[in-house]
Amino acid sequence: MPGDEVPRFIVVEVMLATGGRCARCGSAEGVGAHHLVPLRKGGSNSPANGVPLCWSCHRRAEARQTD
Repeated sequence: MPGDEVPRFIVVEVMLATGGRCARCGSAEGVGAHHLVPLRKGGSNSPANGVPLCWSCHRRAEARQTD
């Protein structure tokens, strides 16, 4: 959705929290910022609502959020 882009400085802050590693499995491969509470469910782009996840953990987290 337009406007859902997370500001770069927020992504950097979230990634620095774990040294650029996935918060769930510790992988350094394909890590990106993930919303704990999705924007579509009232979440925000704040660092407190973000966690770094690898693509695999991100996919699993997204599947759980749609349930």
